[in-house]
Amino acid sequence: MRSLFSIVLFFTFAVMANAQVDVSIHMHQKLGDQPFGYNSVIQTAAGYYIKVTRLQYYISEVKLIHDGGQITPVTDQYFLVTPTIDSILELGNFDITSLEGIEYSLGVDAGHNHLDPASYPSSHPLAPKNPSMHWGWTAGYRFIALEGFAGATSGAVNNNFQIHTIDDVNYKSLTLNTSGELVEGHLAIHVNADYLKMFEGINAQNGVISHAANGPSKKQMDNMQAIVYSAEETTSTTSLDPSIEFAFSPNPSHGTLSLTYDLSKFNSAEFLLSDLTGRIITKRSIPAIAIGYTLQTDVPNGSYIISIISDDKVIVTRKVSVQN
Repeated sequence: MRSLFSIVLFFTFAVMANAQVDVSIHMHQKLGDQPFGYNSVIQTAAGYYIKVTRLQYYISEVKLIHDGGQITPVTDQYFLVTPTIDSILELGNFDITSLEGIEYSLGVDAGHNHLDPASYPSSHPLAPKNPSMHWGWTAGYRFIALEGFAGATSGAVNNNFQIHTIDDVNYKSLTLNTSGELVEGHLAIHVNADYLKMFEGINAQNGVISHAANGPSKKQMDNMQAIVYSAEETTSTTSLDPSIEFAFSPNPSHGTLSLTYDLSKFNSAEFLLSDLTGRIITKRSIPAIAIGYTLQTDVPNGSYIISIISDDKVIVTRKVSVQN
């Protein structure tokens, strides 16, 4: 299934002058050369075929490398990535002049891996989830949960695989060199994630069940650390065009948004409202030109991202606060 879009929040970063900037990771998620999609049948490098029905994993302990090697940790942030779409991970506000790289870890650090999930509020990434991301007191969380079906041909992808990675020993970190991109005071760190590479060196053709710290589960994490991710300095998606007339009010919103814009030079337009983890809350087609076009927000209080999509590319993005 082809992805509907690539949500690109921020572009064109070179040098900033000592200012606080909002920083996010924008993860462009793929299966090989295709946009990531569940139940899409695709051939692995080993020649057999797979379709993914579940993929979830944790990112934690993000660190920003900037201004001559300074390292700024992003404290107390955990992300449960479920790549139904490109993911936007909001890191917070930081004093950065020149970004040089980013480090992050896959899984949950030992200090939190064996705590009680029920101790977190339900919205927290480490709280109990359905399907569960917690294996038990000894092993802690599932760092990665990958499931689906495989087969020798594209027409016979029927053999079940489940590869779950657990245990502190598989908590892995990686570093990517990148300068990011800046627009409207937001710094985006663009990361490509090719999840087809998770299968390198894993024979899942006839099915495999591995809920463990070793074997295919370990190899899966090793692949995630070494070959799945790459930094992206330029994107294949349309750069945000500052000449586009787009405005909304009020901000903060109290349940509705009034949009004013002219998108007549584009073939189509969709409005998306997503939370700060990239989860879509509202998606709908909108007219090309509008003055006072009203949309219901109807979401809990907090910060959200407005994106306008045309031909599977982002042309407008804004941040909105909701206070009901």
